[in-house]
Amino acid sequence: MNNILQDLSPKCLITAIEENLFSWITVFGRIWESRVNDPPGVIRSVSDVPMSLFNSIMDAQLETEDVDSTIQYIISDAGLRKVPVLWWVGPSSRPADLAKRLLENGFTVDEDGSGMAVDLANLNLNLPMPAGLSVQEAQDDESLWEWCRTMAKGFEVPAARADFVMNSWHYLLRQVDPEITQVYLAWLDGKPVATSLLQLGGGVAGIFAVATVPEA
Repeated sequence: MNNILQDLSPKCLITAIEENLFSWITVFGRIWESRVNDPPGVIRSVSDVPMSLFNSIMDAQLETEDVDSTIQYIISDAGLRKVPVLWWVGPSSRPADLAKRLLENGFTVDEDGSGMAVDLANLNLNLPMPAGLSVQEAQDDESLWEWCRTMAKGFEVPAARADFVMNSWHYLLRQVDPEITQVYLAWLDGKPVATSLLQLGGGVAGIFAVATVPEA
């Protein structure tokens, strides 16, 4: 990754967190399709997979008078493709009342989370770990399947959707650039118990898909 973030001021960290998130569109575009300014003012991933994550809208920079028509365009397009969509709203999203306008047009809040950041130079590496715990990068097909199964179990994906979620993620992970996207699997006493994913972008290392199986 080039241009590693050096300015750790709050403003720059917020920008980096958002840009790291936006880099997922490029990842999804390697497998399905990414579109910039279609419609004008957004970047988005487009797939025929009925999972909202893979049909994400990000980095919206809309004129106030275009918001409602753009939202309706997205809804109509998703309806034609018979997929759900996920519209990410953050500090840089414009206009400032975009979240309110999305709700007025039929969207619902999936999650209201905070972006988090830590300076790796000051990371506490002396935290205790359970005996028998190891963390390994999942690289071959067998370990990728194990990662997908553990991730689905950790997020308690309903049994009716578990195979679909695992198959979709496995297909994605088989196509990604390992220099940019890496997945890690934690083992406890020889059993897979937790997952994480590292995504390079925006000058930082983003951490996603952190899940632990309930019994662990």
